Amino acid sequence: MGRELILAALRLSRAPGVGAARFRELLRRHGDPATALAAWLADLPACRATLPAVSRRKSPTLDGLAAAEAWLAAGGTAVWWGGPGYPAALLDLPEPPPVLFLRGTLPEGPATAIVGTRHPVPAALALAEHLAADLARRGVTIVSGGAAGIDAAAHRGALAAGGRTVAVLGTGVDVVFPPDHAELFARIAAQGALVSELLPGTGPRRGFFPTRNRIIAGLAAETIVVQAPRRSGACLTARAARRYGRPVRVVVPPCPDDPAWAGNLALLAAGARPLAVLLSQPSPSAARD
Repeated sequence: MGRELILAALRLSRAPGVGAARFRELLRRHGDPATALAAWLADLPACRATLPAVSRRKSPTLDGLAAAEAWLAAGGTAVWWGGPGYPAALLDLPEPPPVLFLRGTLPEGPATAIVGTRHPVPAALALAEHLAADLARRGVTIVSGGAAGIDAAAHRGALAAGGRTVAVLGTGVDVVFPPDHAELFARIAAQGALVSELLPGTGPRRGFFPTRNRIIAGLAAETIVVQAPRRSGACLTARAARRYGRPVRVVVPPCPDDPAWAGNLALLAAGARPLAVLLSQPSPSAARD
């Protein structure tokens, strides 16, 4: 029955007119995804015929659901909002992901997000790994985005310390991106979890990565930004954390004039708590995340 409920949740979440808020409302009213989907179809019978076409435009869902069903049949895991195993930290978000696919096991207990640019200076890279390792040794789960740069350093720091880490992906959980992170992702799944709201088999697209940042912020009790240019996913994650009422700490830039640290300055100016650490003078780096 679990697989049927997950597939019902997927169909409901991709139904026309059903966003995250409506999905949550339907689940609260009807209790489980299968009952909610049946009620929604009964209330809107005209959508019965249009659901496949609309869903196909969105995902395309017909192919995606078949891939999801095969992935679940092979032992993959997924949870839906309000159901068993869904992260409690995400339940009350304004736009919680209706369904999350998992590789591994979501750790319980306190969590901190450590995020930053894909193109950090060496000192920032080392700092991210050090911060993650220190927190992991104290039993804190490290949450990040699985990307190159600061994200990968945070994950590796937690793993090296024997701790737990969660990567929230901008692809399906069965897709390795960047491609050279296959070994890292396998280790994360063994000591924590890979998480995605996207269907298995979904490849990387530019718009998917900013969207997943709200999940990174939502899973964590606090967010630490190590290094970020002004236009970056790390800044989006920090702003999401602020919207959720979660504290944000930001590394004080060693070189305020370097645009590679402009995101740090903007976040500090907006009220983020400064994290003062000793960093060597950074070398010039790309200002784009």
